[in-house]
Amino acid sequence: MDWNDINKSSKFVVEQRVNEIIPLVSVLQRREIIYYCNVKQGWNLTTRQIDNYIYKARDEVKKEFLKHKETSAESIFNNRMHIYKKALKKNDLNTCRLILSDIAKMTGTDTQNIDVTSKGEQIQGFTVTIEKEEN
Repeated sequence: MDWNDINKSSKFVVEQRVNEIIPLVSVLQRREIIYYCNVKQGWNLTTRQIDNYIYKARDEVKKEFLKHKETSAESIFNNRMHIYKKALKKNDLNTCRLILSDIAKMTGTDTQNIDVTSKGEQIQGFTVTIEKEEN
């Protein structure tokens, strides 16, 4: 008997079981998942084993959420920049200001977190020039 085959098989079974309870960890309580595993599925596991499955399932859900959150934030930022450029071409400065404010909140750099004055003194004497972007 090859013990490596048994380990691979048990890892496969664990992975299957974890995948089966992934949809449950967000909606059911621990005791309900234990009931599902042992009574409905007949796995006859200890609560510690099921707790390990729950931990692994929640970890997978968290990884998927963070991956989705990352790509969503990037997509939202890109969409905002696209709208900003269109508003800028139309000289719609109010829309530009709103979009920049939205981006600042998204990135955590909104004016609540940044001192836009110089130690309480108002900043004066500078000019912002916006150059036309080439397509």
